[in-house]
Amino acid sequence: MGYEGLGIGEFIDRLSAVGVEQVIDVRERAQSRKPGFSGRPLEAGLREEGIGYRHIPELGSPSAVRAEYRRTGDFETFRREYERYLKSRELFLVLLTELIALRTTALLCFERDSDACHRSLICRKLERRGFSFSHL
Repeated sequence: MGYEGLGIGEFIDRLSAVGVEQVIDVRERAQSRKPGFSGRPLEAGLREEGIGYRHIPELGSPSAVRAEYRRTGDFETFRREYERYLKSRELFLVLLTELIALRTTALLCFERDSDACHRSLICRKLERRGFSFSHL
């Protein structure tokens, strides 16, 4: 789930409304200019609602790949570069599959539109392993 355009309260309410039990943060850095969305404050806010939090920075899009995408707006090139990067992160994809197999999970990043975010690429890869996803 992307938090773009949401306040922390609305974000947590949406997660709770659909029964999310844990949030896996797939940003390279668990930092945000938006209040409540950086690592520790986010974890604390989620915990108050009974939602777990885990940051897996190794699944975040590398800053150079993100910067090029911001510069060009070319998602196809971004997709190729991120998928190439993901090939070197198999161990972390395995960890993610183990975590999402246990609890109803939301993957967290900034972008509202999952089709313009690396979350969708992670989801596609895991769908081939038998998982299904809904984009909130």
